[in-house]
Amino acid sequence: RFAGAESQRRVAAVAAAWRAWGQRELRERVCASTLVDWAGAHFTEFDISLFANVSGPLRGSAALVESRERLRRAERMEASARAMGLGAGQMKWVDVTAVAAGARHASAALLHPLEPHAVVATRLGSVFVYDWESRAQVGQWDIGPRGGHYREAVDVRALHLVNPLGQAKLLVGTADGMVRIFASHAPNFELPAGASAVAFPRPRLLTAFMALPWVSPQVSAAAAPVLASTVTSNQRMRALQQQQHLVLPLPQTHGDLVGEGCGLVTAWSQRSGVLFAGGNDKEIRIWDITAEMCIEEIAVAPLGGVTCVGHDGVSGNIFATGSTAGVVRVMDRRMDARTSPVANWREHAPSRIRNVVMRAGHTEVVSASAAGEVKYWDLRHRESVYTLDGTHTGQSLRHMLAHEHAPVTLTASDATVKLWNQRGNNIGVVTSGEHSYGSAASYMKSLAGYGPKAHAVSVSAVAMHSYLPVALMVTDDGRVSYIQPKKQASAVRGGSNRPPSLAGMRTSSLI
Repeated sequence: RFAGAESQRRVAAVAAAWRAWGQRELRERVCASTLVDWAGAHFTEFDISLFANVSGPLRGSAALVESRERLRRAERMEASARAMGLGAGQMKWVDVTAVAAGARHASAALLHPLEPHAVVATRLGSVFVYDWESRAQVGQWDIGPRGGHYREAVDVRALHLVNPLGQAKLLVGTADGMVRIFASHAPNFELPAGASAVAFPRPRLLTAFMALPWVSPQVSAAAAPVLASTVTSNQRMRALQQQQHLVLPLPQTHGDLVGEGCGLVTAWSQRSGVLFAGGNDKEIRIWDITAEMCIEEIAVAPLGGVTCVGHDGVSGNIFATGSTAGVVRVMDRRMDARTSPVANWREHAPSRIRNVVMRAGHTEVVSASAAGEVKYWDLRHRESVYTLDGTHTGQSLRHMLAHEHAPVTLTASDATVKLWNQRGNNIGVVTSGEHSYGSAASYMKSLAGYGPKAHAVSVSAVAMHSYLPVALMVTDDGRVSYIQPKKQASAVRGGSNRPPSLAGMRTSSLI
């Protein structure tokens, strides 16, 4: 019996040795097929049949699938925004929600069209990124070195998202005329084990170029140190003229600004891939971002510098500009520079133009002046079709924005943000010093003089969402808040008319 068990054990050992030898020979001498693995990976891709006509290395790639899904999300959000359309102009925009505090001295802001991200840039060169739904900070980084010698080099004046529906990149324009493009606005980061503080990474700089060869920054009279240095430099320049008998241009006072400096003003056309840049030289330079080359120079402002620029949002061939002399011009790139003005409106003169907006796919143009006038134009008419007077009585208008898919216009003065519909009705008034008391007891304490008192703070930057009824407000002391229509019960539908959030339109992760 023991002899038979021993022989069986030896036979099993020899068989196992032969199987191991055969598997080793198969791996080393015979190429194992990867057909099953390839087929499994192919059929696990999301809706791969839609991309069968795509050739090259992107065919069937996860990046392409994710990009197409983001386009679908954008189409759904745009359809929802158009359906909301007129309803957004009838709701009361008085629901203010605080997001965070920290972005002091903000100069530009934007809202991501697909992600709940608010990007805020400051005059000191810092970029803050907040998740406005969860009220959390998701990024903070500097665009360059900081200090007195780099004040103009890091003074952010323009923010744009390049390819916002795909792998979005952040375009940053500064007061010295420089344009930088970063690989992301909020790069992902990993918290090291045992770390006590979060250090947000700085995105990779892809390219940088001088959009304007010479530009004079816009200086606010509220900045006392800057104003003092400007006056000192003016005195030195006058003394130099008297000594050398030279005739040099001196800064002059125009309203609430010192000097004719317009700073860098830009507009980004995603469909055509061009950047419109203007400033003091009374010309619009059109840049091809992919080639980093200036492809056109069009003279647009014979009377004063360019203060703002906007485009049609479709082909990028038609664009509008505003000047310091109060002139609104609409130009066509396809025409000769001497005959390219499609329209030339002077009803704002002599007040400085704050902003000009062209609605995509429409002949409508909206402009606003520092005097508080908001005018609606039609390219088919020589005069304005409607004027909104006295938006901010006794105050200078600082900002004006128009929603892309809803008949809502936002205006902002020193400390007040107002929203209007196309009929000229005021649908929302928000003061930067307002705050929620939290309870009736806190409110009674404030009335008695014991609670915190609200004080007006200058509104330094505003932004509007591309699809949702959401507006962003950033004050000079760093408070970031967003405004949306008031939450109230709907008598017709028996539910709530709270505007949709990005969370309701977000799909599950694809990768």
